[in-house]
Amino acid sequence: MKKKFLKTALVVFMLTITITNIVRAISFTVTLTPSKTTAPEEDTVIVVLKITNIDAGSSEGFSEVTGTLTYDTSVFEAITQSDFERLNNWKPVYDAGTNKLTLTSTIAAKTDTSICQITFNTKQGITSEAKKSVATKIQFTDIVGKTEDQDKTASDIATTITIVADDYDPSANNLNNTNSNMVLNVNNNVNKNVNNVISYVENVNKSDEDISQAGAEDTALILLIIAIAVSIGFYIKFEKSSWIQ
Repeated sequence: MKKKFLKTALVVFMLTITITNIVRAISFTVTLTPSKTTAPEEDTVIVVLKITNIDAGSSEGFSEVTGTLTYDTSVFEAITQSDFERLNNWKPVYDAGTNKLTLTSTIAAKTDTSICQITFNTKQGITSEAKKSVATKIQFTDIVGKTEDQDKTASDIATTITIVADDYDPSANNLNNTNSNMVLNVNNNVNKNVNNVISYVENVNKSDEDISQAGAEDTALILLIIAIAVSIGFYIKFEKSSWIQ
């Protein structure tokens, strides 16, 4: 009976190990890398989509990646299928109606692989006299990667592009920030000095009170000593008078 139990337990253990290896968790991440992070109006920004940190388990690798590509249409011209270029044998298919992007490959990826590049064109009239720069995001969300036997989600990603006016001056922006910091520091110093003055006045008043209190205590002590001396004098005089009599 004991041997039968041990055999059964061993079989269950081996099956568990086998199943664990078969359904081993897979994982991956996706990155968005722009050709530039600052661009003027009516310019081109190329973004490369890459699959990285791949753990395909026992599978041959990832052969499909899907997700939702979103961007600000008030900043960028509407993208179409022609704005996508395949990389490393990955074929992009874009649905402009749903913003869904599907990338497939006949050669599964098991190592870091760039799978697509996307061309974004910035619009005119994005900036203004009051606002010389505008920051916007390109996002790829709801990401799913597929192997031959499993699907795996990945974290949403985004990249920020700042659109700047032709006369945009970063140093002026930095100067404004510097001036703001200087004003803040001056205000802090003024507040600190005012607080120091208030503390000083309070300490002086407290010292005066302490001096007045100390003076009153000294006066009371002197009066007490005089009273004791007078009392002793009267006592001695009284004793002498009693002795003479």
